[in-house]
Amino acid sequence: MRLNRITFFLLFIFLLKNLNAITVEEYTYLDSLMKGNIKGVKKAIEENKVNINLYDFNTPAIIYSFIPDKINLKVIKYLISKGANFDVKSQLYSPPLISAIYKNNFELVKLLLNNKVDINILDNHSQNALLIAVKKNNFKIIKLLIEKGINLNYQDKNGKNALMYSNSLKISKYLIENKINIDAKDNSGLTALGLAIKKNNFKMIELLIKNGANLNTLDKNKNSLLQKTLKYTNVKMIKYLEKFTINLENKNNLQENLLMNAVEENDLNIVKYLISKKLDKNTINIYNENLLMKALDKNHFQLLKYLVEHLQLNINHRDKKGNTSLIKATKSLTQVDIISYLVNNGADINAQNDIGNSALLLSNDLKTIKYLVNNGANINHLNNENENIAFKIPLYKYDIFKFLTSNKINLNQKNNKGENLFERLYKEDNLELLELFFKNGLDINIKNSLGYRPLHYASYNNDIYLLNILIKYSNLKLNAKDINGDTPLIIATRRENINIVKKLINLNANKFLKNNEYKTAYDYAVLLDNNKLIKLLKNL
Repeated sequence: MRLNRITFFLLFIFLLKNLNAITVEEYTYLDSLMKGNIKGVKKAIEENKVNINLYDFNTPAIIYSFIPDKINLKVIKYLISKGANFDVKSQLYSPPLISAIYKNNFELVKLLLNNKVDINILDNHSQNALLIAVKKNNFKIIKLLIEKGINLNYQDKNGKNALMYSNSLKISKYLIENKINIDAKDNSGLTALGLAIKKNNFKMIELLIKNGANLNTLDKNKNSLLQKTLKYTNVKMIKYLEKFTINLENKNNLQENLLMNAVEENDLNIVKYLISKKLDKNTINIYNENLLMKALDKNHFQLLKYLVEHLQLNINHRDKKGNTSLIKATKSLTQVDIISYLVNNGADINAQNDIGNSALLLSNDLKTIKYLVNNGANINHLNNENENIAFKIPLYKYDIFKFLTSNKINLNQKNNKGENLFERLYKEDNLELLELFFKNGLDINIKNSLGYRPLHYASYNNDIYLLNILIKYSNLKLNAKDINGDTPLIIATRRENINIVKKLINLNANKFLKNNEYKTAYDYAVLLDNNKLIKLLKNL
């Protein structure tokens, strides 16, 4: 057997009654309210002396009488006569007045209003009675509420007033006649007119404009209504609004006009129409971006083609950071077709931005890099940090490094901090790439600003694997000194890396060289009192 909603709710209350410590008489009162049982309600209040304004489970008892689909007006009238408080609400249920409106119960709404309930009470979603009545499209209740003095211009937590929720010409006209604020703005900056434009509701638009709605109002960011609703509209709407003298030239706080907004929305029809209306095709925003860059930002390829081929825009225009369209494309896209289209239409393949990065330096996609290099991009271009592309590519992209090395990239480049590619690879323990680089020209003796070379690192870190890679090359400098005069042997001794010391001695490293403190490797072995090292380094 299926339980109806009321029976289930009563069962729920019954199960909770011990938790809430309600008496049997109080439970009977709640049961009578839910069932609209006037005799039970009277008995509970008059004979059993139950508190008419009882709270149960944080819910005022009065609200229970408004839960059933069919409400017994006799019960409500009786409760009113006994002084019940109807200006209440709970976390689960709306106030009685708003509940009555949800049920489209005009007589009940009228009864409550005639008995001085708070006409401006709000539900838990910050909605007042008028907003609910408008949503329910109940003109009769709307009229009653306004006659009774409800706050006509109340705006909910989203900033919307009753006019903004209205989809009825009759209701909207009545609200306007009663002096609702026709140009009130919601939290997004839209007015009732803006919402009508968004819904493509031509009749509502006409009604609002004929009654004084401002078509050229701006939001806090100086966007016009049309700019804010452009993604929902079309050329037909724009032509229609032009009959009412709309300003198509407005620029928002970003200095973007309607044409740039249309490009961003990828609406070619609107773009073509606005160009026919002579909107500025060379418009730029506060970031110095032009229409081409906006199209690229959103990956609108077909629209990009139209802009290039029909508007003859400067394809090498630079934004505020010196980026060209090609640089922006390679930075954010991986589609070679877009990049090749830009190059084929005159984009400077080696243009660099304000920090010296070219399109190549900002690429990390193999197909893009191959295309750029094969079409003239300088593989050894350096940015302001003195770094080439090998400093930029993620180290896990072995295929890209393989391509770069096969195309003679300078693997011995040092940046402004004196850092080199060996250090970049070694810090990340990428020995596979390191071997590839050594085979393709990375100097095995390359040093940093401290004079540290790969062999110094191997000696310091007790790295036999690296040492074995380095000794394959005949030009390895076994006795090179860093800025402190330390040789690899001295460093290995000070770190007590015995295996490295043995290997270096076997390779004929010079045991007698002194550092800037005039100490040899043997001297450090003695200071450390390390007999094994002393034995290895002792002069025989």
